[in-house]
Amino acid sequence: MDVSIFLARLFGLYLTIIAFVYFFRKTFLREVLRDFYNNSALVVVTSIINLFIGLLIILNHNIWEYSWRVVITLIGYLSLLKGILNLFAPEYGKKMAAKVMEGNILMYSGVISLALGLYLLYYGFFGVVQMFLS
Repeated sequence: MDVSIFLARLFGLYLTIIAFVYFFRKTFLREVLRDFYNNSALVVVTSIINLFIGLLIILNHNIWEYSWRVVITLIGYLSLLKGILNLFAPEYGKKMAAKVMEGNILMYSGVISLALGLYLLYYGFFGVVQMFLS
């Protein structure tokens, strides 16, 4: 299987599931965000994981073409950036989390996650069929 197809399926499913968590578990997520940044060890571990995943995607899928594949590359760069920021400036992440907890940002994040998730699912599962038919 092509790496792009695999990553589109993986991130498509992940983003779609996470979107529904944003929609239906807002109170729970606000608690998690508040608790997360109060645990320095957890911030460091998840930052290292984000850093690793970002580097993994960038090194294996650094595709800058005008297609759906660039979304996967951007996810890699965002993961890398999030890992670096939380390692070197966790207080910035804590401020951003506070903003997320007070407004409708979780709902907007859910809408964006759902849109990107469905977009990637389409190309991950149905785009393959179109490639074979043409």
